[in-house]
Amino acid sequence: MKAVVDFETTGLPGEITQVAIVPFEDHTPFVYYSRPETIDRESRAWGITGIDPDWLLTALPAQDIVDRLIEWAPAQRLTPVAHNYPFEHSVLTSWLGNVKDQLFSHYGYCTFQMAALLREYGIIEPKNLKLGGLCEYFGIETGKLHDAYYDCLATKELFERLIHEYGISTLPAASHGANA
Repeated sequence: MKAVVDFETTGLPGEITQVAIVPFEDHTPFVYYSRPETIDRESRAWGITGIDPDWLLTALPAQDIVDRLIEWAPAQRLTPVAHNYPFEHSVLTSWLGNVKDQLFSHYGYCTFQMAALLREYGIIEPKNLKLGGLCEYFGIETGKLHDAYYDCLATKELFERLIHEYGISTLPAASHGANA
């Protein structure tokens, strides 16, 4: 089962502020705010994500959310889809450690890399390959960019468009070592 994965962070390694996982099949989305170890009120991440650091004071620590994820996870491993899969994979790996391999496959799809390939061959001509730029190009509603849940919804629609409208369903999944 494919599922879009997105994290928002403080910009520091392992400092997750929001996690969202939105499956393609009928399964409830998994969305949590996460309390990072330290909350730097001067971090520019708050301006980018729109997250008020005060919201995070009562949020669960990232490790406690892992237990909720294990309870939520469907029976089969999820194949991650992300707009910048190498980044999301690195956060997923550092956050879940050994549990990651129980819940997620080793490979995932990267909509950034898929769109880059289409642009390289002159098939699409977006202004840029950022999620917001591609959503504007394809007329996809973004909700609130840099909110993990809304980014998942936009990435899900973008992935479906790239697969169905451009016939790239045979594109191999990006390995976790790929660069975006």
